[in-house]
Amino acid sequence: MSSAMTLNVILAAFSKCVLFWLFRRIFEATCQTAFRLPVFQQIAINLLLISLAFAIFDIGFTTPATFDSVTVFQLFRLKLLTYLNMLLQVTIYTVVLHSWQLKQRGIELEMSLKQSEISLLRMQTNPHFLFNTLNLLHSEIPDRPELAQELILELSDLLRGTIAIAEQKRILLGTEIDLIEHYLTIQKARFVDRLEVIMDIESTCQRFSIPPMLILPLVENVIKHALSKTIKRITLKVKIHYVEGELRILVSNSWPESSIPKFEPGSGHSNISNTLKLEFTNSEFSMDYGNQRTFGLITIRHNFKGDQCAQSVVN
Repeated sequence: MSSAMTLNVILAAFSKCVLFWLFRRIFEATCQTAFRLPVFQQIAINLLLISLAFAIFDIGFTTPATFDSVTVFQLFRLKLLTYLNMLLQVTIYTVVLHSWQLKQRGIELEMSLKQSEISLLRMQTNPHFLFNTLNLLHSEIPDRPELAQELILELSDLLRGTIAIAEQKRILLGTEIDLIEHYLTIQKARFVDRLEVIMDIESTCQRFSIPPMLILPLVENVIKHALSKTIKRITLKVKIHYVEGELRILVSNSWPESSIPKFEPGSGHSNISNTLKLEFTNSEFSMDYGNQRTFGLITIRHNFKGDQCAQSVVN
């Protein structure tokens, strides 16, 4: 077989690679979770796409009648070897790319955890929160020293707990609930009848392993943005259930005013979205308003019962 024919086959193979690359970009554009598929599924998809590229490129191709049987056989063998070699190359490419993506996701997760750690440290030294709590203690010590002593313990447990989980990548969901309860005990003493708290936590969820500071920012958001904009009573509800492989974390609050509250996503909301995106392949975070209630909903579709749960770091 002539060198010109060999060159034509090589050029044809290159053209098929370009077609495969286009198919892959189209697939990634239509499937947002393409990069998160298991490596074996990625290999299967890429092999299917390169085979499709070969099939489309060869449609209508006929072997010239002037070729003898030996030349036709050589051409067929060259095309077959090219196809098999391309399958091998695509497999290697997919494995290498998948490994690189896992490494990148690990780096992004470390950065997200650092941001969460910074948020934790900010909350530990939040001057407004500490100032309001200390003022509350100062006012309660003369008349209700027992309550002041209880709030000092709650504040101590809250700060100690946030310090303890600052270095953790995963914590028990029950651990974060403990921190939320310490936080809300202080806030209830501060706002008295203006704040009602309802906790509806399914017992089996307490042992699930989640990233730290996933729920507390939503609770803080109610205190900062809802209670600060009304003098009426607000009911804050935290509801966590796990049904058929889906963990639903709902933090909601009543809204007694006639005006519709405006959503102003802050860094806490961004951290929640980024953490979910990096930690779980199928999860969602949304904010909504309806029936005079504001909702913050985290949905994670994951087999938590197969996870190794972290040990609680808060007594």
